[in-house]
Amino acid sequence: MISDEKNRNIKKRLKHEYVHLKPTQHDVKAEISLSNITLDYRHFTQREKPYKLVLSIRCASVRVLVPKEWYVKVKGRISMTLLDNYTETYKQDKGQLELEIKSFGGKILVINELYV
Repeated sequence: MISDEKNRNIKKRLKHEYVHLKPTQHDVKAEISLSNITLDYRHFTQREKPYKLVLSIRCASVRVLVPKEWYVKVKGRISMTLLDNYTETYKQDKGQLELEIKSFGGKILVINELYV
C-alpha cells in the first residue's frame, strides 16, 4: 500500500500557484494547463533513491526549484515547449530528481537555488 504522505497529486488550471513541497513527498504528479506554477524542492536533502516528478502540462509555465548542487534528470516528450535545465552544470549518471514530462506548449524551467 502506498502512503498518501509519500505521494502528491497536483491539478491546476487557470491559476498561479507556489507549491512548497514536503520532503516526505517522494513522488509528485502535476497536471497543469493554462496556468503558472512553481514547485519548490529547495529544502529537500539528498537520498540514495531519487525523488520523482511527473509533469503533464498544456500551455502552461512551470518552474522547478531545487537545491544548489542537484542534478535533475529529464526524460519524456515535449512539443512546442521551451525547456531550460540549469542543473546540467552538475550532470551525473543519476539525478537527485527524475523529471518525466508530457508537454504541449509552454515553458519549463529547472533552476538551482543559486540562480533564483
